[in-house]
Amino acid sequence: MPDTAHKAGPHWIWILLAALALAASGAALLVPAAGGNGLPAYTMPIPLIFGGLLFYLVWRRRGEEAWPGGLIGVGAGLFILAAALVLGKVVRERQASRQALAPAVRDAEDFARESRENYERINKGLPPAAEGKAGAAPAPLSFQGMEHKDVLPAILSHAFANAREIQRQYYRELAEMHLERTLSPGEITTKQGLANGRATLRRFEALLERHKAAQAAWAVSVRKDVDAAPLTGGERSEFFTGFDRSQETTGRLLEEFYAVEGDLIAAIGGLLTFMEGRLGTAVAVGNQINFVAAADVAAYNRIIGEIQRLAQVENEVLQRMFQNQERGVAKLKSISK
Repeated sequence: MPDTAHKAGPHWIWILLAALALAASGAALLVPAAGGNGLPAYTMPIPLIFGGLLFYLVWRRRGEEAWPGGLIGVGAGLFILAAALVLGKVVRERQASRQALAPAVRDAEDFARESRENYERINKGLPPAAEGKAGAAPAPLSFQGMEHKDVLPAILSHAFANAREIQRQYYRELAEMHLERTLSPGEITTKQGLANGRATLRRFEALLERHKAAQAAWAVSVRKDVDAAPLTGGERSEFFTGFDRSQETTGRLLEEFYAVEGDLIAAIGGLLTFMEGRLGTAVAVGNQINFVAAADVAAYNRIIGEIQRLAQVENEVLQRMFQNQERGVAKLKSISK
């Protein structure tokens, strides 16, 4: 009877050890790569060695020719190495992009903080913290020589810088008007004071129209910057999706703001008209006005009450605008981390 016995392959314990060594060498490459770290050159051949050894032993134990298994194992090791290199490159590019956003985040924070601070300073009768340049227009943005990772951050920084300039200009002109004087008893009980009040309201209306036009021009300038930027179609589409969503909320709040400002102008104009009919009979005494007729006192108080109500609505709308800006900053900061 022929002898069918054959030599036993390597013990399974050696296969297990080789498998553990392959897993450990793969982890030694993939874990640093996932953190964006480079791979030391001496570690790169290790998964190839242990991959080749593992499959060599497996093929030997199966009683087959071992070298094809070894080649397959080397191929598995190459796959692990390639995966680690690609992963590291992707992570490093993402980290670089996030780090490039840092200046844009600072610009966004400056814009949001300055907007709130200037509003609070104006309410306290103080000049704005930062002076704007009269008639400042958005400066052109050049992408020449710029790395791709810096393009979107540059667009954002440019947008926030121009938005901040618009707000500075608005608050500078608003501070110069001294709108509070249009309600001063000493002003609204004299013919000249009432004329000054009318002129101030006209200036305020014109300022609101310029601010509205500047906001619209700002949105157009951002879109032009993105259209001119060396971005991929997907990047451009993603930016516009987020920008349009943000503009929808901002636009709604701005419309509320312009509406309440228009109501305030109308209410203050109504007060001036009322006081024009009481010239000679209404007398300012300190911070109060003495009227001849009791009905005039009641009418005056109603008008002032309505102005105060609208001022409260104005404050509520502006607080929502500031909160919306701060949410945008928080979202941008979360992306940059």
